[in-house]
Amino acid sequence: MPKKWPLTLISHWKKPGKSPPRKQWAIWQGINTPDNYFYTIEREENAEHEQIGYLWYPVNREDRFAWLDGIELFAPFQNQGYGVEVLGLAEVQLAAQGIRSMSLQVAGTNQRAQRFYQRNGYKITGYNMKKNW
Repeated sequence: MPKKWPLTLISHWKKPGKSPPRKQWAIWQGINTPDNYFYTIEREENAEHEQIGYLWYPVNREDRFAWLDGIELFAPFQNQGYGVEVLGLAEVQLAAQGIRSMSLQVAGTNQRAQRFYQRNGYKITGYNMKKNW
């Protein structure tokens, strides 16, 4: 897929704009936690920069893999091809660091996300199970 928009991954949370999801602040040293990479996603249009989402992944350098822990595109930017481009940017950055794979978790009920990741080369490697009482 040809690049449609200039997208940038900014390697910190920006203060203005929407706050990152609460879950992402639960890690032990926040954005300073070693081997965790936090980005705001910006697009450039008509020389203006607009924040369109967030990306977070920790890496395991010894085993050379990353875990896609958080990716969020704000609602107005979904279903427009940005997700594909963001994954591509992350994969290029990871490959440059010697990381050779990325895993993620998708809810079993989220068929849309499952199809998205499968279309982009991700394979199902297991299932989570839960019991309520």
